[in-house]
Amino acid sequence: MNEADALPYVRWLQDPEIATIVGAKQIPSVKERIKQLKHFDRSSNDLVLGIELRDTAKLIGTIGLRDIDWSKHIAEAAIFIGEKHEWNKGYGTEAMKNLLKIGFKELNLRKIKLSVNSSNQRALHVFKKAGFKEETTRKRLTIMIKESE
Repeated sequence: MNEADALPYVRWLQDPEIATIVGAKQIPSVKERIKQLKHFDRSSNDLVLGIELRDTAKLIGTIGLRDIDWSKHIAEAAIFIGEKHEWNKGYGTEAMKNLLKIGFKELNLRKIKLSVNSSNQRALHVFKKAGFKEETTRKRLTIMIKESE
């Protein structure tokens, strides 16, 4: 991702529905997001990527592996499609499957976990389709895990 990707990201989070879905407690400014992107770019423990449409290269979301623990070969995945008119088209599932390939095949991870709001049925569907299994469910949060096959 680059600095130009900060503006759509902030715009997406200004939508209350999207902010709620992703659990955003505070919406960063564009300047703050640029700073985050630069941090991710320098970090050896984070891989944050944009999700773009193939034919137009338009950014529609973000995906990543965060807090990679190289000694334990584990990371936490995160994804969201910010362009609402691109929801329910399979982009999230495709992006997550590609991220899992990168994580397991290229980064040699053994386990990828994620947390999702238990009421977010769209995300739960995507994660189950990508092979994640529920590990624990709390009142508002479902912890899911996918292990290298």
